[in-house]
Order: sequence, then structure tokens, then C-alpha cells
Amino acid sequence: MPTTITFEGHATFVITANDGSSLVIDPYQSGVFGDAFRYRPLVDTYDFAVATHDHVDHNAIDILRGPPAKPAPPFSVRRHRLSHDEYDGRRRGGDVDALVVSVDGLSIAHLSDVGHSPREQDIAALKGCDCLLVPCGGFYTIGAAQAAEWVETLQPRIAIPMHYLTKAIALPLVAVEVFLARFPTYARAGVSSINLESLDSTGVVVLEPRSA
Repeated sequence: MPTTITFEGHATFVITANDGSSLVIDPYQSGVFGDAFRYRPLVDTYDFAVATHDHVDHNAIDILRGPPAKPAPPFSVRRHRLSHDEYDGRRRGGDVDALVVSVDGLSIAHLSDVGHSPREQDIAALKGCDCLLVPCGGFYTIGAAQAAEWVETLQPRIAIPMHYLTKAIALPLVAVEVFLARFPTYARAGVSSINLESLDSTGVVVLEPRSA
């Protein structure tokens, strides 16, 4: 089977490898923030799980079905430290980890709740990824302008926006359209999952949150 990526919602993605094994990144806990977080509970069983940082909308590994193990082949995960904001994390809760997932000859970089523009060390660690998962909703993370800066600097084969306002969330985020306005061309996939092996051009691809 092809290597696919599925957008569950917010910052949660599931990567499925050629052999059928799955890795969930940043699983959220439904109903948090005074019920302002209304994505449906995650109900699938995953082989592996990993979180970028210790916030409830990113690290609900303990409530997933089945005890996910730490990532193992065919997945390899490398961490790179970022800050949650422009003040070395003092405003939004410290540091976060960007994750670079390698699987089936592809690399997928998840930028977590990054809160600043790309630095030299970030470019050295993350440039060249096939797929970039980039937050763009602002307030808790970078907004549209800095998200576009990350995409333009790292030049991934595709970039998938995340962590933005949807009908399933009542937090002070902005809609993905604010980010998309910075790109002359982009694609709305109209689905929640795409085949990463079939994408051969650089661009922004918007996935529909499956659990909205």
C-alpha cells in the first residue's frame, strides 16, 4: 500500500506506511479548554504514537485505544527543539519539538506549536523535507505570515497547514484562508488523506479535518 497521511484535525496527523503500520502525531484530547475543543474523540487503534510537547491538545497518548509503543521501524523520528513563542517560550509554555518522521524513503516534518520565524539552526535541521506540516492559526503559534515564511524557506515538496480555526474549535485562531491568501496557487484536496508517494510538485495542499 502507498504511504499516506491523514489529517484528523488541529495538529493531529496519522502516517500509514507501506506495510500498513501507523504512527499518530500529536493526538488531542477532545472536549478540553472548557469544551471549546470539539473535535470528535480519536477512536482508531494506532501502532505508534508521538507528541511534540506536553499540552492537552497535542499529547493525549494515554487515552488512545491500545498501548502505543514508541516509534519503531518502519518509522524513524528525529526531534529538533523550537520555542513556543518569540520570547524563548516564556509566554506560551516553554519549548516544543519539531518532529522529522522518516518512513518509506520519505521525510515528514511537523512544526508543532512553533512561535517564531525559522532560524539558521532550524533551516539546517529541517530543510529538504518532502512534506511540511505547518501551523498557521496564530495566537498560540505563528500566524499566516510566519507560516508562509517557513514554507518559502524550507521549500518542501508539499506543505499542509494545521492548527487553524474550524467549525470544531472555539479558540482565538484564524481561518486557513488567511494563510492561503499568501500563495498564488494551492490545492484543496477535498479529502482527509493523501498518498504522499504520488505528489511530485511543490505546493500547499489543504486537507479536510476528518474528525471535525
